[in-house]
Amino acid sequence: MKPEHYKEFDLNSAKAGAPYAQRNGLAARIGIWDCTSLYSLVGTIMDKAGNERAAQWKSDGVNPLYVSSSLVMLPLGYCEGRPVFVGDELVDVCGTSFKIRVDAKYTRWDVYKWPRTAPVMPVFFAYSEQQKSVEYALQYYRPNIEAYWKALDEFNGSKAK
Repeated sequence: MKPEHYKEFDLNSAKAGAPYAQRNGLAARIGIWDCTSLYSLVGTIMDKAGNERAAQWKSDGVNPLYVSSSLVMLPLGYCEGRPVFVGDELVDVCGTSFKIRVDAKYTRWDVYKWPRTAPVMPVFFAYSEQQKSVEYALQYYRPNIEAYWKALDEFNGSKAK
């Protein structure tokens, strides 16, 4: 499983119902959440042959004996080609920002967007002796300034002309 398609294990999210699996991508199921032994999580894992076997994890989802069977959080879905996890922040069609909760497992992610960051004004370097003319400076920086205003208009939702 690619690292960008999972996050580190979060015990509270997993208890609340967020999807999780083994680091190698195979299924895992926790049966006991607060065992008093060395390992606080006890359950079963699926091996490559499709058989279930017992497993134990620390509260952070790590299995020191078999690192590939350590637990990771799976995405709830995908928005704009990127995985969405519990706690991520998306923007709805009205522009309202909100954090993703566990109960959002069955949401249509195509109606949301990732928050955009505003474009940054281009940096202007100090004028040298040859660049003291205002006309030269405007001519020199004009493409950068126009690109900035176009990006700012697109960011704000209006079409640049």
